Amino acid sequence: YELAYDSFVSVRLFDVTGRQIKILYSGYQSAGKHELGMSVVGVASGTYFCELSTNSVRGRTTQVKKMVVLR
Repeated sequence: YELAYDSFVSVRLFDVTGRQIKILYSGYQSAGKHELGMSVVGVASGTYFCELSTNSVRGRTTQVKKMVVLR
């Protein structure tokens, strides 16, 4: 993902019922391109949603992407 501004970033993983499974990242990041790896150890096969939330001087944004874990 790419941040246009320095931001507080939260990346969380949810199951299809909306239950939070993991916090993948929570912290401050500078503007620019970033990569985030994810271990699926302990995560069952199925459909999940990854939420990327940012909070900067320009406001808050949230993006959600659907993910499928296959074993």
